[in-house]
Amino acid sequence: MNKTTIDYYKEAIEQLRAYVAGETNEENIEHAASKIKEYRFKIIDASFDDLVHRTSRLTTLMFDLKAVIANASNVPSVAGALGKLQGLASDLATVTGKSSAT
Repeated sequence: MNKTTIDYYKEAIEQLRAYVAGETNEENIEHAASKIKEYRFKIIDASFDDLVHRTSRLTTLMFDLKAVIANASNVPSVAGALGKLQGLASDLATVTGKSSAT
C-alpha cells in the first residue's frame, strides 16, 4: 500500500505526541507541539489539494471513457461493456458536475 502525504503527516503527529509524552524539556515540548499544529494545517492543505486535483483527474477520466464509448464498434459483443462504461461515465459526470452528454 502506498502512503499518502496525509498518512505521513498523521504518522508524524502520532510519533510527536509519543515524544512529547516522554520529553521533560519545556522548550522541546513547545517546539514539538508547534510542529503538531503545523502538520494539522498541512493535512488540511493536502486534503484540499487532493480535492482540487481529484476533480480534474476524474474529469479527464470521464472524457477518456466518453471517447472510447463514442469510437466503439456497434456490435453485440461489446454492448455489456459499453453499458458499464456509460454508467461509470455518468457517475463521473455527477461527481464532477460536468455534462454527461457524449
